[in-house]
Amino acid sequence: AFIALIISIIVLVKGADMLLNAASKLARNFGISEFVIGLTVVSMGTSLPELATSVAASLAGDPGIIIGNIAGSNIANIGLILAIPLLFTRIRVKKREFDEMYMVLFSALLFALFATDLTISSVEAAILLLVFYLYMNRIFKINRSFKEYRKNVAATIKARWENGLFTSYAKKIKEVNKEKRKRNLEAIRILIALIVGIALLAISSKYIVISAVD
Repeated sequence: AFIALIISIIVLVKGADMLLNAASKLARNFGISEFVIGLTVVSMGTSLPELATSVAASLAGDPGIIIGNIAGSNIANIGLILAIPLLFTRIRVKKREFDEMYMVLFSALLFALFATDLTISSVEAAILLLVFYLYMNRIFKINRSFKEYRKNVAATIKARWENGLFTSYAKKIKEVNKEKRKRNLEAIRILIALIVGIALLAISSKYIVISAVD
């Protein structure tokens, strides 16, 4: 069981890594900004092992693993992963980043409130999903503002080109067409990596729960 647990964890990490890289590339191909990719794909991608393991534990009828997994991963993120880099450097928290902390605190307090009766119901789970939706909606509102900014920049560049300030614009259009063909081939490779990553997550999470319980 111990050997199976080690192998399953290695496969789980590899699957999550493949899925995260593929999702990041796919998001870029759809024109999503790196800022939003960091807040969504990367942040959720690093939590995919916990999600896969928790779903597998739920299906296997081991809810204790889910609570332990959630609490342990958050304690490890704050007490270990954040603390070790701080031994070597300082981290300056920007005001915008600090303003987002209320969502973290609100989610934790909401979970603690729901857990006071020692049961998390489906209705309470729906409320937690609603909080997550509101958070994601806020992020994509920020992304839309970035898109508006890019449109204004593009309009300015076009106006300058029409005035003769950008003579190499036509050449760049040809280069863009070549890039599109390359992106189509890359998109196929990304989708394959995405499917393989999901499959590795599903299989490894199942055997992590089985071996951990054993």
